[in-house]
Parts: sequence; C-alpha cells; structure tokens
Amino acid sequence: MTSIKMNIVLLVFVIASIIFPTSMGDECFKDNIVTVYVQNNLPSNSEPLKLRCQSKNTDFGYHTLWVTQNFHWKFCQNIFGRTLYFCHFYWGSKQRSCDVFRNKWAEAPDYEVYWSVRSDGIYHCDHNETKFYNKWYDWN
Repeated sequence: MTSIKMNIVLLVFVIASIIFPTSMGDECFKDNIVTVYVQNNLPSNSEPLKLRCQSKNTDFGYHTLWVTQNFHWKFCQNIFGRTLYFCHFYWGSKQRSCDVFRNKWAEAPDYEVYWSVRSDGIYHCDHNETKFYNKWYDWN
C-alpha cells in the first residue's frame, strides 16, 4: 500500500472515531474501556432513587434504583479526550444534575469510577473502597 493510501486510511479512521459514538463494543482500543457504577446508598426506608444518565450520543433513559441497587455501563473513551457522561438524580423532593465521567478524570487504562448516592449528597471514588469515597455534590 502506498504512503498516500495509508494516510487516507488513517484519516478515515480518525474522522470515523470523531463522528461515531463511543459506546462499548469490539471497536474499543485495548485499555480504553471505562466502567461507571452508580449505587443507591440512601437510608433503607427511603423512596427509591430515580436517575437518567447520558452522553452526547447515548441516553440510557430513566432508571429506578431501590436501596443497595446499582446501575452501571461500559464505554470507550474518545481518543481526543472529549468523552463526557452526566446523570440527573431524583430522590423525593431533592434532585441533582452532575458529571459522572470526564476523560481527564481517567487515571489508568480500564478505568472504573464509582458513585454512591446518599442522603446528604453524591460521593465519588475511583477504586470502590468505602473509606476513599469523597463527597463531590450536594443535593439541590
């Protein structure tokens, strides 16, 4: 294959990676997969947590999580560092919309991010170790 043809193939690949969604699939580069977990850690006698998570290209719709249930998904990071997922959380009269993943947060390949929704706010952890959860967001 000539140098010009190889450059054209590379250009087509780059353009396709920009245009098409980065949802999980065989097209992921190795070590480019992210998993996001959202856990309902509200009090046991409380109303269920309702949430809707999405990106520019993917909308997971509305979900209802009872205490201790979780919702999670996997996806490929955009190679240009533009991947963003956000969620809108609803709990009784409280709500909060916030980012749950940005490329710049990914510390390592095959990155996992954990969110714990609690009565006083929404907590974040990169390693799913309870003692390392930090409060990132308050309820509105």
